Amino acid sequence: MSVKPDDPIDEAITLMIAHDYSQLPVMTSDRNVHGIITWSSLGQQLTLGKKECKHVRDCIMPHKEISSETSIFAAVDDIVANQYALIRNPENVICGIVTASDLSQEFHRLGEPFLLLGEIENYIRRMIKDKYTLDDLKEARDPTGQIRSTKY
Repeated sequence: MSVKPDDPIDEAITLMIAHDYSQLPVMTSDRNVHGIITWSSLGQQLTLGKKECKHVRDCIMPHKEISSETSIFAAVDDIVANQYALIRNPENVICGIVTASDLSQEFHRLGEPFLLLGEIENYIRRMIKDKYTLDDLKEARDPTGQIRSTKY
């Protein structure tokens, strides 16, 4: 989703509110980006009284983009610093946007299993603390290091 430079500012604001977006690319085609409009750019223009914001072009700021070939891990710093990055594919077309919110959701999805394992390990440690000695635990382990079958 994008807006054009000559679109009324109300149209951009309506789209941002309706879709819960914090920014919209300002484009005249899928290859031609003029900038980006954000809540921050709107607020700066309106509160500082620098310009009257009747059209999108009055409140745009320079945009940030990355190649679709770029690893998400290589782009994290730029995305966090700018709160977003437009994605440009090998055909030179803007094909999407990645936001800091997207990163947060993805890292939560990827990290949650490891965090849960850590919580389980800490819970088990609290359960066995002061109940078993180190020698008891060594004696209970499989000396071959093989995983035991847990048939119930």
